[in-house]
Amino acid sequence: MSEFSSRPDSSLPESSGQTPDHPSASQVGEMPSAGDSPSEIARSLRSRDLLPADHGVGCSITAVVAATPNGVIGDDQDMPWRLSSDLKRFKKATMGGALIMGRKTFESIGRVLPGRQTIVLTRQGHWQFPGTQTASGKSEAIALAADRRIFVVGGGQIYQQWFPLCTELWWTRVWANVSGDTRIDLPLDEFELVSQTSFPVTAKDDYPTDWLRMRRRVPSSSLPS
Repeated sequence: MSEFSSRPDSSLPESSGQTPDHPSASQVGEMPSAGDSPSEIARSLRSRDLLPADHGVGCSITAVVAATPNGVIGDDQDMPWRLSSDLKRFKKATMGGALIMGRKTFESIGRVLPGRQTIVLTRQGHWQFPGTQTASGKSEAIALAADRRIFVVGGGQIYQQWFPLCTELWWTRVWANVSGDTRIDLPLDEFELVSQTSFPVTAKDDYPTDWLRMRRRVPSSSLPS
């Protein structure tokens, strides 16, 4: 996913006194942040001319994911592979855009990636880091991105919460048989393949990969009869 050694957000507990960026569904029943109802999110998107008035939520937001076919994205708070070609592609593809990520993912990176806006999702109101902007929910993050293209880059809980809003999914499929404690369920049945490029193992790429660019399928109800 990244031009860094990222530690994807996971369900692992944080140190004492801290709470996860976004509690899991089992903890709070997927209770949204204030202003994060579907109608509020849609209103934020339409205010940027990203969402047609007759369209559902989910326009011009791209999820960028590196995962194995069975959904492994991390292990022990780190990425279980080294993929130089993927890092270079990530940097080039996201330059000038807005990167949306969870706080733990940002803290694992430890710096602002140059040439891009960094929006960190956190419910810790006191949290700040030079060069970043913080948001407590989706609507606020979308508003902060202004006219920039939005890229959702992790971690695990953030992906699952933002997938319904995404019209594109860029998946680096890593052909690795690795164990991992952080997995995601890619909604592949909701997207169709636009292009696919394969990359072999090299001195700087631990595993063969495919880069799949996918776009959201048009609902059957929207197709002309």
